[in-house]
Amino acid sequence: MNTNEDVSTPASSNQSSLSKLVTSLVVARMLSIGLNVLLGRRVRVLVRARSARVEGQLLTVGLVVRPINAKRLGGQQEVISYETIKRPTILYAFSPRCVWCARNMENFKALVNGPIGGIAFNAEAGEAQTQR
Repeated sequence: MNTNEDVSTPASSNQSSLSKLVTSLVVARMLSIGLNVLLGRRVRVLVRARSARVEGQLLTVGLVVRPINAKRLGGQQEVISYETIKRPTILYAFSPRCVWCARNMENFKALVNGPIGGIAFNAEAGEAQTQR
């Protein structure tokens, strides 16, 4: 038997397997980090694009809004117009069965009793009532 031959022992085999496992885990972790960075950048780009699109659709202070043509639940036409109101106005659409709508109604009334006009629109009944 040649004493210079490489004899594989169980300890060196386990060490080699452990080394391969650690290398595989490090590579997988690096790939995961790289993918997370790429996805994070993509999310940031999508959020910016969406924000820009939404910003272009927002109403601005002083903008005159056209009358809103709507139908009541019974089918009758209803026009919600701001022409007769000479102060800033809020259109508040609500449902009487909505808990949050009921909770916010007092806030709406407080605004309307101040310097702001308002139109409360009952989404279920399809009726609008001007608050001044």
